[in-house]
Amino acid sequence: MKLLYITDVNPQYSIGGRAQLTKLHLESLKYLYGDNLLSLFLKDTETTKSVNYLLKTFGYIDGVCTKSIQDAFLFIKKNEITKIFVNGSNLGFLISALKNNFPKIEIICFFHNVESKFFFDSFLSNKSFKSAAVVLSNYLAERQSVKNSDKIVCLNSRDGDLLYKIYGRASTNILPMAIKLIIDEDEDEDEDEDEDEDNFELEPGSVLFVGGAFYANIAGAKWFSENVSPRLTCKTYIIGNGFEVYANQIEKNHNVIVKGRIKNLSCIYASAGVVVAPIFHGSGMKTKVAEALMYGKKTIGTSEALVGYENLTENSAVACNTSDDFVREINIALSETEQSNEMFKAFHESYSQSALIEGIKKVLE
Repeated sequence: MKLLYITDVNPQYSIGGRAQLTKLHLESLKYLYGDNLLSLFLKDTETTKSVNYLLKTFGYIDGVCTKSIQDAFLFIKKNEITKIFVNGSNLGFLISALKNNFPKIEIICFFHNVESKFFFDSFLSNKSFKSAAVVLSNYLAERQSVKNSDKIVCLNSRDGDLLYKIYGRASTNILPMAIKLIIDEDEDEDEDEDEDEDNFELEPGSVLFVGGAFYANIAGAKWFSENVSPRLTCKTYIIGNGFEVYANQIEKNHNVIVKGRIKNLSCIYASAGVVVAPIFHGSGMKTKVAEALMYGKKTIGTSEALVGYENLTENSAVACNTSDDFVREINIALSETEQSNEMFKAFHESYSQSALIEGIKKVLE
């Protein structure tokens, strides 16, 4: 049996939680299928600006177009593919075309988010014609994924239930967030990283927020720096790709330090007293929580940030939704004895690559 993995995310050239999870899915499927796993990476094709805008508005996004669809048809026929794993509900019009032309091939779609909700929340934070068009295009594409996939795989049951409310069909499988153990990571990152950033460390016992600068993280970081950080006796460090742009805005608040992307996070987590996740909007699961578990650090986060992590005890993660709650629980966490063994056990059992492989086996049954 040959499995085809289709994605618009090339994890070798992308950063962020989505790229990390894509890479781990590919590695895990390679472990299970060996040479019978084949991959197809979609790329945006060059078209006239007006045609490209029109296609994207109506759901032909992230490399899905007539050419990429035809290329996929030829690839499937040539390699006698028997099962297809599509990485992302944003590729819905490709899924629709594949199901219409290869009705006997099982199509599995993995939903990183409920994209229509994710981009609708983004639209509410920055209303414009462009952001409205992004909502429409992702809704149309995602609707095709829900309609035409044989299996709908979500990160958590909340997303599966939301799909039912929006599209009338729930998830068929749950495959939680997973990340790779740091000791297993390849050392093939860019060698031209800023040496000072590689050696950057936190003041011991500090509060750490990690995440790329997209709308939910930006809003959460600003809220935390304004409402929580000034009330703490320790420093708050906000670290993530793109956050350097917001340094002047955020650092004006007391006890806050902002850094952009830092390649080596080991020393950052090692010196942190506690990890925070003040995320009020979003979908899917937050990579930063699984990452904190891997490093043996407790997470203080909102209910949204802890969706999918409901199995964790209060020694590993605590939900807070007000500034008073955050201040209280952070102070408690900083005074506690380390519970790293319990956190690492939770990580290994539920959010490690070994747990992911077992989950993928069930999806592929």
